[in-house]
Amino acid sequence: MAALAGKCQQIFMAAVFAFHTGKAVMQIAAIEIAIDHLLDIGPPEAVLPGEILIIDSGVDEFTVSIESNINELSDFMRTCEVPLEIIIHGPLKVMYTDHNLYENVSAFAPVEKNDNKYVGNNILVLMTDKGENPVYLDHNSRNHIFTAKELCLLPILGGFNFKTPLSFRIEGQTYTPEELKSIITVYKSAIADKSRCRDLFFNLKSFRAGFTLGALSF
Repeated sequence: MAALAGKCQQIFMAAVFAFHTGKAVMQIAAIEIAIDHLLDIGPPEAVLPGEILIIDSGVDEFTVSIESNINELSDFMRTCEVPLEIIIHGPLKVMYTDHNLYENVSAFAPVEKNDNKYVGNNILVLMTDKGENPVYLDHNSRNHIFTAKELCLLPILGGFNFKTPLSFRIEGQTYTPEELKSIITVYKSAIADKSRCRDLFFNLKSFRAGFTLGALSF
């Protein structure tokens, strides 16, 4: 089942209250607030009362989970009456932790040093069998671990129905401005003429360890 992030016209604290109590909530004010509230709106029996309240209160857009497989994505795109946002490109955040891995590096003497292959040496990477997983530090000293490869839906973008309300998101926070500009240019060309998607993909340069379709390949 697909977990979806709903951007709702809803007072967040009232939604949380309703989620835990199942009681009706009086609207305090007509204020539009964009929140990322994770909902599981797969089979009806999986939907909790608080989630039904939020959906009925006015959802403007759903963001499809990166965990959706190809069948779930196609079914939801065909049946959903709410505009969809789909993440189509970029390294994906797979984990975050309050443990500062950068402090470990400074506290312990490294056995061996190597240059990073895909990101600058100022970025800590975790080496796995999939390659380099970059670790980024935010202003609260939390560590955010990203995939070694870039999600790229450009090869299958031509199969999307552009007549339905769709928004495409590029996860660009880890790219340089020049890298992000080049990626946006390619996708603008693909959206303008989706018959070019495959050719554009074959000429697209990866800025990480390659491309992946993510869960859509399962």
